[in-house]
Amino acid sequence: MLLFLLPGSGDRLAKFSTALLSFVLVTLGNLVAPIAVAAQNIPLRQGVHFYGESAQPGVVGQEYFIFQVRGNQLRGAFFAYYSEFACTHGTVSAQALDLVVEDPYGEQPPSRFALALVPRSPVARSGNNIDLTLKGLKEISTVGTTEQDILAACL
Repeated sequence: MLLFLLPGSGDRLAKFSTALLSFVLVTLGNLVAPIAVAAQNIPLRQGVHFYGESAQPGVVGQEYFIFQVRGNQLRGAFFAYYSEFACTHGTVSAQALDLVVEDPYGEQPPSRFALALVPRSPVARSGNNIDLTLKGLKEISTVGTTEQDILAACL
């Protein structure tokens, strides 16, 4: 597993990489917990998903993740408000989002990591599917213009 590590040169890239790295490190302890989910079912609904360290959008200093699921594929971005963003793409499996994160400046090779999917609650079900969420992040139901623009840049 590769992490999104960029050189710490003191410029905008280093500031962004530090913020993104802290987001990745927070999630590292939460990676890929096995769950009993039917392998033939995509565990996340199709469409746009928005998560953050904060349950409120727009909080400066907090990291966010917006992405769109189509089939078992996803495209999206990690970002912080009033800062750069990093586009990502990957696949949705029964236990995790397997991601490739692009360097926003194209100076480093893409990095790979996974974010664990966990049941929202022990009894949360939607038909035959378990209702899943991203471990360690809070789902945000409102997607504003800023978030839509960031997602559109990465689609």
